[in-house]
Amino acid sequence: MNSPDPRGGGEAGYTLVGLLILVAIVNIGLAVAVTSWRSIDIRAREAELIWRGEQIARAIACHGKTEATEPLEKLEQLVESNCLRSLYRDPMSRDGKWRILRQADLTDGTIAALQGEPAPDAEGAPATIGFLGTAQTPATPAASRPGLQTPGTVERPSLLGGLSPVESTGGVGGANTIIGVMSQKTGAATRLYNTYEKYEGWLFLGVRGVS
Repeated sequence: MNSPDPRGGGEAGYTLVGLLILVAIVNIGLAVAVTSWRSIDIRAREAELIWRGEQIARAIACHGKTEATEPLEKLEQLVESNCLRSLYRDPMSRDGKWRILRQADLTDGTIAALQGEPAPDAEGAPATIGFLGTAQTPATPAASRPGLQTPGTVERPSLLGGLSPVESTGGVGGANTIIGVMSQKTGAATRLYNTYEKYEGWLFLGVRGVS
């Protein structure tokens, strides 16, 4: 009776090891590809967020100058007043809904807190506001973070320049008047926007506090 050739088992073992190595390499490649795709997707949605947010900010400024007798209390009014082509969704949130910023958020210091700036004076006096295009106080730069992409920084003046200033001391419609939007997304972004590295500082305002 012939005994089995031991070399056959050795070759099968080498083949199995080779397959395991190949599977490991493929898994690593897939993991890198998925990570890269997620990064590309996030950057694309951030760019879309900036574009849509800026469009809404411009529309709010437009509404404030063309429909001053009608307080802006819902975003749908921007479409009704022909200041916005359509009501863009927040590309960073699942439900597409924006976080609405109102005049009360400006006067009570909420907006200042979001951007790490000084709140209104201790006596609670309303902040002076103006439509986009008025002089702004430079924002405090955020601390640099490894891997943060600065080439993608978008500056508001370059996008919204040329809008004539219209001063207001209280805003049209009182505390409930919409003055801007922000994404529901929180945490660190992959780029800077107006020097802010977190989504909480990415405010798209049709009016801004002025010094």
